[in-house]
Amino acid sequence: MSHREIKAEADIELLIRSKMAQFPPCDGVALTGVRWHGMDETGCNWNAEWIAGNEPQASECHVSITDYVEELRSAFLLAEPA
Repeated sequence: MSHREIKAEADIELLIRSKMAQFPPCDGVALTGVRWHGMDETGCNWNAEWIAGNEPQASECHVSITDYVEELRSAFLLAEPA
């Protein structure tokens, strides 16, 4: 199993928002949060709940950054909530 760095929720959200800012389809689409959960089958403990916006723009944004979010999920664990 690979080592994953533990990050705070705000840090992961900032990484995702920064990437979204690079894609025109993400204009007006908001990240609604990064949510902690128990370890899943991929070895990750969080999901991005990030599509809030008008369709089809929200779907286009999702397609634009899905691979990046999966890279983050492979690299980082979310610090457990207090």
